[in-house]
Amino acid sequence: MVATRKSPILGELLSSGANLLQLCNDIILRQAQPQLKLNLSSCATQLRACLSVIQSLELLAEIYARDTYGNAGKWAIITTIQIAKATIRIILLLVFDDGISKTQSIVPLDRGHYSEILKLQEKFPSCTDSECDELRERQPRSSSESRSMVLKSSGRRMRSITESPPRGSRFADTLNATETPGPFNKLQEQRLKLLLYRYREHRSATLTERQLYGEMLHITRPIVHLAMMGAFGTKSWLSYFTSVAMDIYSLHLVRSPSFPDDGALLDHNIDHQRYQFNINERLELSQRASSLLLYLLRSPFFDEYTKQRALDGLAMTAESIPIFGHFLATFVNYIPEWQKDYFRVWSG
Repeated sequence: MVATRKSPILGELLSSGANLLQLCNDIILRQAQPQLKLNLSSCATQLRACLSVIQSLELLAEIYARDTYGNAGKWAIITTIQIAKATIRIILLLVFDDGISKTQSIVPLDRGHYSEILKLQEKFPSCTDSECDELRERQPRSSSESRSMVLKSSGRRMRSITESPPRGSRFADTLNATETPGPFNKLQEQRLKLLLYRYREHRSATLTERQLYGEMLHITRPIVHLAMMGAFGTKSWLSYFTSVAMDIYSLHLVRSPSFPDDGALLDHNIDHQRYQFNINERLELSQRASSLLLYLLRSPFFDEYTKQRALDGLAMTAESIPIFGHFLATFVNYIPEWQKDYFRVWSG
């Protein structure tokens, strides 16, 4: 987060450019790995990428419109962007059955995790679950029996020459990793599966009717909030509490039991896996729950209660720290500016 009082648009230009560069780099790295590859020809993936670009540029467009056209231009661009985001999310939800919308529609690729995946894939050749099952079916039940023989005289087990691995793979560490994997190798293999599961594309859970209503509430919440701000003022408590209520109720509906009805639990004809949230959807629901605390930093609650207490606490801390007190005091002066730009109901 970069912010300067003299040139806020320059700071946000650097931040937005970095976000776009990371998004492009993530897509390039994903396309180089079959396990993480995105289906760029899919219309749903293209809409997710478009949504990510809008999210990266929305604050830059807002600051530019505010500095160029004043408050009227600012609110016009905010409304236009939120309507565009809500429209894309509704299309993904209703047309493409994309499940619950994500704060980041394309999961950011951690560079440390990516390098770890590359190292582990060198040791454990990557393959999908279906490919692994096919390989297991093709292999004999006892690979040790097919690759070795027992000498009648001594009883020692020796490798068969015809079943020996290629010359380049005849190393002790390779044999130990493939034939007699120890606990550390098993942990590394599980780590690789976990990382691939975290970043690959998953089939979204099928939403019930209650969950669909809850997701629609979550998607339309920023537009309802902006409409109420236009009707009752930007400092209206009514719009604030309406947004809080929509957030809590939508989270309650989406987290409701993921089955059509109670009798479905006894129906063996229903594919229960269709209604189970994947790892990214579970993380999204946890993030929505924790983001409720951000309402303490949003207007008008921040202006009436949180602002003065936070500034006084940080000012006392700055006075007690001799070395970093000056930098902390400068940070305190920036908090009101950051709160106006980054802690809004329609952010994210």
